[in-house]
Amino acid sequence: MNIQNAMLAKSGSSRVLLAMSGALVCLSFGLVRDYPAGWDAAEYALCAREGFLPHSPYILHNLFSRCLSLFVSAPLALSLVSLASAVGVIWGFHSLVCHVMEGGGDAKRASKSVALWTTLLLVTTYCFLHESVNQEVYMFQLCLGLLSIDALLLTGRRARLRAGVWAGLAIAAHSGSVFFFPIWMFILCTRPGNDRWRGMAHWLGSCLTTVGFFVLILWWLFPGSESGLKVDFFVYLRGIAPPVQWERLTEPAWLWTSFEGFIARLFSTDEASAALPMAVYPTGLVWAHGFLMMAGLVRLLVRKRF
Repeated sequence: MNIQNAMLAKSGSSRVLLAMSGALVCLSFGLVRDYPAGWDAAEYALCAREGFLPHSPYILHNLFSRCLSLFVSAPLALSLVSLASAVGVIWGFHSLVCHVMEGGGDAKRASKSVALWTTLLLVTTYCFLHESVNQEVYMFQLCLGLLSIDALLLTGRRARLRAGVWAGLAIAAHSGSVFFFPIWMFILCTRPGNDRWRGMAHWLGSCLTTVGFFVLILWWLFPGSESGLKVDFFVYLRGIAPPVQWERLTEPAWLWTSFEGFIARLFSTDEASAALPMAVYPTGLVWAHGFLMMAGLVRLLVRKRF
């Protein structure tokens, strides 16, 4: 009976996730652009079409875009990569929440309910809807990052190896994925078992091997100088990000300005809002999220999941 209930719950969750994915794809038809929408998008489209490298070593995203641009226009290929990644984020985020709240009996049923409601909250945010069709690398990076974290929550040697591969792919997609490192280390250091160090070695070896493979591809694609030496290769690997200004961390005014800028960018609107009224902040998503959160809490409390 318990197995049957678990199967029914799993199939119900799958149907809801499929509905979310389908709704996202249908909604995105009016937002997908067949032209570069921004400076970075124009650069990525040119790189995908002409075989150039982007301004930073986003090699995996570049390779995916190149492959898709063989069949559709380069700007459309970039949008499709983001859209496919957004569908992957829906499933990956739901799986991640389920694994974080894993348990048996009522706790397991509660985790699935919480996972569905939090996933629904995620996919109705302006940032998610905007990035799901944006011709950028960030949704692709988020998808791989979530998969790398989710895989770490599983047990076994193969799970560690898979998690390392996902982590390596995330770094190959965007070098900024190294900021997932504290999360990866926390999970590796807090997992139960006596083979913690061995599991960490498996994960690290798998991650470095994956990253090394794509670094070799990047080295092969990187243009050389007239002398044949790729003297700027390691400068390119670092990316164009400026060095961290550590002294600013002690300046309250700078910290507050940075926080205000972060909030402004998080809830900003642009041309996408004209085609998607639901995404206009604050009149749309605030009320929608309030309703969803209240409905989710009522569902949990009435059924006494906790």
